[in-house]
Amino acid sequence: MLMARKSASPRRRRGDTTQTPPGFELPGLFEPLSVAERDELAAYLASEDVPPGCMDISTLHGFLSALISGPAVLPAEWLPHALGAPTPLFSSTEQARRIFGLIVRFSNGIALQLRDDPLNFLPFLFSDPGRSDAGSVMPEPWCMGYVRGVTLRAQAWEPVTREPLLAGLFEAIATIASRDDEDPPPGTMLDNLMAHESMYLVLASATIVFYRRWQQEPEQPERRMVSTEFPFAVAGL
Repeated sequence: MLMARKSASPRRRRGDTTQTPPGFELPGLFEPLSVAERDELAAYLASEDVPPGCMDISTLHGFLSALISGPAVLPAEWLPHALGAPTPLFSSTEQARRIFGLIVRFSNGIALQLRDDPLNFLPFLFSDPGRSDAGSVMPEPWCMGYVRGVTLRAQAWEPVTREPLLAGLFEAIATIASRDDEDPPPGTMLDNLMAHESMYLVLASATIVFYRRWQQEPEQPERRMVSTEFPFAVAGL
C-alpha cells in the first residue's frame, strides 16, 4: 500500500526560512484523477511556481510510466526529479499536500491501469493539430520522460534493453526522445516512427511489454505502490 509519512525535519541553516511541517498525510491515494484534477496538476506543473527543471504533465506521465514498468524506484527518490528540486518548495502545507496527492494518485492510476486494464492504457501526449507527422500529437515530451525514468535505474535496465524484442521497443522511445526540430531523413527509423498514424499504440505497446517483462522479476509484486517519505519545504516557516 502506498502511504505517505511525514519527512524528518531538515537541519536548519543560518538564515533558512523553510522547514518540513509535521503531520503530513495524503488520503485517498488510490482514487484516479478526474479530468479536472489532471488539468489542475498540469496547470501547476506549467506555472511560475515551479523550478525551471520541473516536468510538464506529458513528460511526467512518461517518467512515471517508465518507473512503473521498470525496476523499483521509491517516490522519495523520483519526486525531486519530477519537480525539478531536491527539496520542493511550496507556499503552504496545504499546497504541498494537494500537489503531492495529485502526483501520487497520477502515478498510482498508471500502476493500476497497467496491472488491471492494460489494453486501455494510453500515454498522455500533447496534441498539435499543425503537425503532419505522429498523428498530430507530440510524443517527444512523453518519450523524454520515459528515458529519464529509465536512467534512474540504468544499470538494471541495460541488460533488458538488449533483449531481442525489447531492444527495438526501447530504441524507438529513445529515438523519439532525442529528435530535434529538423525533419528526420526519409526511410530512417525516426522517419518511419514519426509517420505512424497511431503513436499512442506504439508507445502504449512498448510500456505494456516492459511492464510485463519486469513483472517476471522476483522483487516486483509489492513494489508498484509503496510507503515512502516526501521531503519538502514551506516558505516562511
